[in-house]
Amino acid sequence: MLNISVKQSRPVEVDVTKKGWLCERCGHEWIPKVKGFAPAVCPKCKSPYWNRPRQSAKPAPPAKPGLTKKSNPTRPSSRRVKT
Repeated sequence: MLNISVKQSRPVEVDVTKKGWLCERCGHEWIPKVKGFAPAVCPKCKSPYWNRPRQSAKPAPPAKPGLTKKSNPTRPSSRRVKT
C-alpha cells in the first residue's frame, strides 16, 4: 500500500491594485466595466463634470450700509383693506 501525505497550504493574502476613476465632485471611486473609455457621467452623482474640480465659490459682495430687507414703517402698506 502507498502512503501519500498531502500538505494543506494556508491561503496567502496579497494586495491587488487596479486602475479606476475618481469623481472630483462627490469623491466616488469606481472601477470601469469597459477599459479604454472615459465615462460620460459619475455613476453615483450623475455629474457630467466628474473629472473637473468644482470652481471656488465667488465671495458675496459687501452689503451696502443702511439697506436691509426689513419693511419700512414710514411707507404705507400696499395691501388693501376690505371695508
